[in-house]
Amino acid sequence: MNKIQQIFENQANAEQIITEIINSIHNNGPINGEELEFLAIIKEKYPELFDKYENDILFLLGLFYKTEAPSDVISLLYNSYKDKIKELTGKTYTPIQAQIYKNILDNTIYSFSAPTSAGKSHLLRDLLDKIKNDIVIVVPSRSLIGEYLILLREHYKDDSSVLILEFVDDINKLKTRKRVFVLTPERVNEIYKYDFDIGLFIFDEAQLADDRRRGVNFERIVKKSEKRYPKAKKIFAHPFVDNPQAIYDKFNLQQKRVSDSFKQSTVGKIFLIKDENQYVCFNPYKQDGHHKKNLILLPGDNDFIANLIKERNYPLTHL
Repeated sequence: MNKIQQIFENQANAEQIITEIINSIHNNGPINGEELEFLAIIKEKYPELFDKYENDILFLLGLFYKTEAPSDVISLLYNSYKDKIKELTGKTYTPIQAQIYKNILDNTIYSFSAPTSAGKSHLLRDLLDKIKNDIVIVVPSRSLIGEYLILLREHYKDDSSVLILEFVDDINKLKTRKRVFVLTPERVNEIYKYDFDIGLFIFDEAQLADDRRRGVNFERIVKKSEKRYPKAKKIFAHPFVDNPQAIYDKFNLQQKRVSDSFKQSTVGKIFLIKDENQYVCFNPYKQDGHHKKNLILLPGDNDFIANLIKERNYPLTHL
């Protein structure tokens, strides 16, 4: 019997699995997606049981901004990390966020890889306040431009002196103290027609450098930014890759260079398939986990997704 079946079988099994996972994360860090999947299933299946361990789990995952006062030895130990990070950064960052933040401030060029749950967007918004000069954020698609614009305009809603732009233009000079450009690689070339005082380039989704079609243009704007603005900080942010340092050799970037590849994750996912009007759960971390013989029927109401959305008060228009 696999662990998902054990969890669904009874609460005692689920509690034993939670304690095993807590020990594992304490010893190895939150690097095992399978364990986070089990925690997500337990949270959904036995919410009262999960509440009993939730504060310890949040400390172990480094989600210090969500934690309550420590109540046992484990949470007390990790609370000391929380206090140290707050002392060094002034923020309640996760350990990953704290290291990224420090390396960005300490280095002219920094390349890192981290999962989408690492809190990168929150961290970068804080960083923008530290940079007094103009900022260029390079993203691979217009949809990502839209996401950034929403976040940035909300962040600077009370500061009209910061201009958020999705196109390159030198406007409103008298009332603007800083510009933040959010651009696709194709639009970045317009930057070099003006004499902006750029202090930071953020190359988000920097794996675009390996794209056969758009990689050439990406390489050109990186090299040109280094030539025109050698003192500006340059950040290369990747999703999961093992060698974020490769970007330095690819573009022949010679300045002091630091890189990190973070494996830690803080989000547990439940993997479902709708099979003959019933939702079944599977474990993608096991070989053949998606095969029919390894699928596990979710107990209770078959309308799992609709019920989940109702519980969180989301509209059901599209269901």
